[in-house]
Amino acid sequence: DISFASVIVVGDVILDEYIIGDSERISPEAPEPILMEHDRKYVPGGAANVAVNITDLGAKAHLFGVIGDDAEGKQFRKTLLDSDVDDSGIITIKGRPTSRKTRMIARGNQVLRVDRETTSRIDSEIEDQIVKEILDLPEKIVIVSDYAKGTVNRNLVKRLTKAKKYVIVDPKSQDLGKYRHTYMVTPNLSELSDTAGIENPSLETIEKTARKLMNNFDITNILVTLGPDGMALIEKDAPLVHIHARTREVYDVTGAGDTVIATIASALAGRADLVDACYIANIAAGIVVGKHLTATTTPEEIMAYAFGPSASDKIVNIDTLLDRVNELKNSGRKIVFTNGCFDLLHVGHITFLNEARGLGDILVVGLNTDHSIHSLKGENRPILPEQERSHLLASLECVDYVILFEEDTPIELIKKIRPDFLVKGADYTKEEVVGHKIVESYGGTVSLIPLVDNISTSTIINRIKGKE
Repeated sequence: DISFASVIVVGDVILDEYIIGDSERISPEAPEPILMEHDRKYVPGGAANVAVNITDLGAKAHLFGVIGDDAEGKQFRKTLLDSDVDDSGIITIKGRPTSRKTRMIARGNQVLRVDRETTSRIDSEIEDQIVKEILDLPEKIVIVSDYAKGTVNRNLVKRLTKAKKYVIVDPKSQDLGKYRHTYMVTPNLSELSDTAGIENPSLETIEKTARKLMNNFDITNILVTLGPDGMALIEKDAPLVHIHARTREVYDVTGAGDTVIATIASALAGRADLVDACYIANIAAGIVVGKHLTATTTPEEIMAYAFGPSASDKIVNIDTLLDRVNELKNSGRKIVFTNGCFDLLHVGHITFLNEARGLGDILVVGLNTDHSIHSLKGENRPILPEQERSHLLASLECVDYVILFEEDTPIELIKKIRPDFLVKGADYTKEEVVGHKIVESYGGTVSLIPLVDNISTSTIINRIKGKE
């Protein structure tokens, strides 16, 4: 439980802008693709993303940084309105541009990034104000998020460590002397290699290099993030701990380092030990790289990722389903939809659902409610009530989401979900499948899967009654 935990974040705040569209043509003006924009999003980036990660994990975050008195600065403040971040430490400076990163996304892939920024050091008066406000807070753990945009400097870090704060740094500078006397520094493998002038180091070389840097600059711990190889934690008086990656699929690594440092700091503030905090951070990073755009995670997602989602988590209403489906589509994943009564779940159902799931990435099952089945099959059906049927379906690994519908057909669900694949059993023809025209109109596929012979709910009922 980290609900009582509180963390200070200071560093370079960034406005992350995403221009999302499709690219299907080449410009007649130059041999470059044309991006047809259909959406534009703004989210907190840099140190602000760290702070939002902390609050989404359930802890409190106090954010300190600077923005400009410009349109980007105003937009940046809007991005924090829906968060629980305390942004009273954000200072507006006239004449200084707000850092902005604009990423252009075509069908889930980044095709271009445009940066607008200044890297000039903030004035000493602004630094004094930030440090004074931080030192007035009781929190002991401070994240320094250094994106080399001018907020973080050697003197700021020195003043925080001198005040006995536990400073955890996401570094940008190759000179780790800038982060002297800190509790932890979290370089990625590329940053560590550049700092030490090494290439493709083994774990043994990573440990040796980290310990040398720790001794030279009095850094208590170094965590090296290794991408698909996980993390390597080097503590002063303990052997290296290699934490293997828990990533399932990688769609966007933007902000993954922010998630790592936010999770570690939140867990430590919640009184976890460092090794456990790093294991939790490893899971959290595996979650966010599977999402699209700058992303965060929650305790519920971490628990589900670590131990598998509970059946109840998979049973969703239409608003929740559409939010998740849209996010998944933006990540490039293919949605499969099927529907049915699924009364007395049997091997034929399970075989069918496994094959349906294999057509795409996410399987959504529309389930007729009890009322719907009464109108379709009479008052004696279903045998199992909708709560039991939905829970049984959600307990299957191949099923990602279950949604109940009251109507006789799932046509309204299909219109809203717009699945990539609409699937029914091969006892139907394509023309008989409800929603086939809708799905085919936007380029989706209608698939028919052969059924297991001589098995159905009706035959099972007749066996029980002794009629077969």
